[in-house]
Amino acid sequence: MQGTATWNGQPIENGYVELQPVDGQGQFASADITDGKFSLSTLPGKRRVKVTAQRKIGETEPTERIPEPEPIMFQFIPPEFNSDSSLEMEITASDPTLDIELNGEELKSSQKPTAQEQKRKKAQGGGV
Repeated sequence: MQGTATWNGQPIENGYVELQPVDGQGQFASADITDGKFSLSTLPGKRRVKVTAQRKIGETEPTERIPEPEPIMFQFIPPEFNSDSSLEMEITASDPTLDIELNGEELKSSQKPTAQEQKRKKAQGGGV
């Protein structure tokens, strides 16, 4: 199945889509979204749709261990489209496409992590 994913009319550049069977029966399907497009395999039926997307909000400070700055990404799609999603779509065998058009107010980064927070997260092996 081929699909597209947009946020307020614009292609989602970097994200992830997950389809879960609403009745709890069957397998989950998921795919990366790149430049508003994704490809996945799933069976027909009603699916709960969850979408996440990230945007670069800065870069880490270089360290001795990681000399090149790394991007700091922020998840801007609100929870009602991912962790708290109630969005459902019917997947049919006759239509091999799925267009996900999301609209809403995106989350705002409350504050850019400090250099100290960035270093701590990197030292712990986690992202920022």
